[in-house]
Amino acid sequence: MGATITVTPAPAPSAYLGYQTKAALRLPFGAPADARWYVAWGGRSVQENYHAAAPDQRFAYDFVLSRNGAVRAGRSAGNDDFYCFGTPVLAPAAGTVVRAVNSVSDNAPGAVNAAAPPGNYVVIDHGAGEFSLIAHFQRGTVRPQPGTRVAVGDTLGACGNSGRSSLPHVHYHLQTGSDYREGVGLPALFRGYVADGLAVARGEPVRGQYLLPSQ
Repeated sequence: MGATITVTPAPAPSAYLGYQTKAALRLPFGAPADARWYVAWGGRSVQENYHAAAPDQRFAYDFVLSRNGAVRAGRSAGNDDFYCFGTPVLAPAAGTVVRAVNSVSDNAPGAVNAAAPPGNYVVIDHGAGEFSLIAHFQRGTVRPQPGTRVAVGDTLGACGNSGRSSLPHVHYHLQTGSDYREGVGLPALFRGYVADGLAVARGEPVRGQYLLPSQ
């Protein structure tokens, strides 16, 4: 009987491991009553964050909304069963929208659209070579157009399940350019949030934490 060996991919090399985020980033969502945002993927190792193997998503995050340890209300087949589907997604910092896509259909849970990896998405130029990419919005909900100036906390759209996404969630990463196919990932240190009940002045959430933005 043969043994199966699984090789864990290494994190992508990065020249930005010690980089300090310049934009005053806030978590890209609010604080619904009786719920917490769970870090489904986040951290610098591939064990914590499968994105870390890709240069553009080296420091990316996936967030889902959780109530009492569950991410969905029941076991229906639709996206509406997930608590985060349709919740507002917010601008993490001030900047100018340079890319916005709004026409990609949402997937049924469990399916993915590999032809349009970010699905409906927004890219914000914060200046100083930093660009936020927020992905997988619900179709038809993205508000800003390219050229729109946004302030921190402005509603960008609603959480969806479009693109390479098998369940509704908020994908976020910071990168060096406006094109998701060419940018290089940057560490995204968020300010003013609560992780597992403890206040964090500035930090990087990691997989398994439950988060709330500070009030």
